[in-house]
Amino acid sequence: MFRSVTSRLTFTCIFLFGTLFVCQLVMLYGFMRFDMKQHENRMLFEVFYRIQDLVTEEGIKALEPLINRENQREDEHDQGPGPMMMFIRLMDTQGQIILQTQHNNHWSEIPLPENLAQYTIDKAPQLGKLESHNLMGTVRYCIGRINDDYILQVG
Repeated sequence: MFRSVTSRLTFTCIFLFGTLFVCQLVMLYGFMRFDMKQHENRMLFEVFYRIQDLVTEEGIKALEPLINRENQREDEHDQGPGPMMMFIRLMDTQGQIILQTQHNNHWSEIPLPENLAQYTIDKAPQLGKLESHNLMGTVRYCIGRINDDYILQVG
């Protein structure tokens, strides 16, 4: 079967093209995964800054409709996969929760940040992640100070 030069060249080319194709698929998957994480980071920062502007311009009372809307969305999609769900938590610099989305089965594992002092010093928001066994994956969040009195966590 592999005695002729033509058959050897044919199988060599098939092997090389197959190997290159598999390598391209693996690289494409890696690039797509990296791009998706970058998109999630941009989205978390966008939500953080949008809420920060809302609180700065209109005060904390303006957050209540947003919190209620997220609570309603969580109730509607409590069963199985749905649109990406998020949590919002507003706390003072001592860690007392002012407002938050309801924590049903999806968000029961998200603890309060342990070291709030680092968020009161630096005003730039920071990204974090938490491994969750209930959600079967990673919860990504953005946390930072939105003014002198409040710290915001969205994820």
